[in-house]
Amino acid sequence: MATAAAVGTGAFDSVEADRTVQVSTAGDADAYLGITGDGEYVTDDSSDSELTIDLGGPTNSNDGEGFNENAVTEVSDVVTITNQGTENVTVSINETDVQSAVDFELSHSDELEPGDSVTLDVTVDDLNDDVDENASETLVIEANSN
Repeated sequence: MATAAAVGTGAFDSVEADRTVQVSTAGDADAYLGITGDGEYVTDDSSDSELTIDLGGPTNSNDGEGFNENAVTEVSDVVTITNQGTENVTVSINETDVQSAVDFELSHSDELEPGDSVTLDVTVDDLNDDVDENASETLVIEANSN
């Protein structure tokens, strides 16, 4: 006597299903990674809610118009980065598109617990007159959950 049994493997070639996905976004200051400027070198006046860093621009009422030539200028706490999420994050900055005379650096550890902040400091090295006053570059701030 011979018997045959059909056994299904549960394999399939494709499945298509509609699901609802909702993504909420917020401006830099209110996002899970809060990014705020110091108000002197950083403004948030663009329509896309992104900060603009203007180093050495005419930002004061005392007729100052920029950093000293042939000097190294350090500016602390230009941007504050705050973990407003619920998980620990590691913050990094990508300055590959920034001219070599300008250096951005985190003020301390790049590991942030919820509620913790780190500031971004800037050094402008114009000792060799290497600063391009008309440069417009992009700085990327990234956070990855641990």
